[in-house]
Amino acid sequence: MVNHIPVIATNISGNPKLVVDNQTGWLFEFADDKKLASRLLHIMDNKPLITDFGDSAFNYISENFSIKTAAKKYAQLYQR
Repeated sequence: MVNHIPVIATNISGNPKLVVDNQTGWLFEFADDKKLASRLLHIMDNKPLITDFGDSAFNYISENFSIKTAAKKYAQLYQR
């Protein structure tokens, strides 16, 4: 995502916190191979989405998970 590459991931664990479905990448149910195949075909048929979603992914990660953002969140925790 930081390299302007969108992600296709399962919607388990922390993935939904990092990937905004249909904005910064694509999520699918674990073990749903048909949904994964559908997502891949959709991307192959709409290649401009790779650039658009990649840029969105970079912006999302930069704004929400940068070192500066993490430091600010830790500082807020310590101030409590």
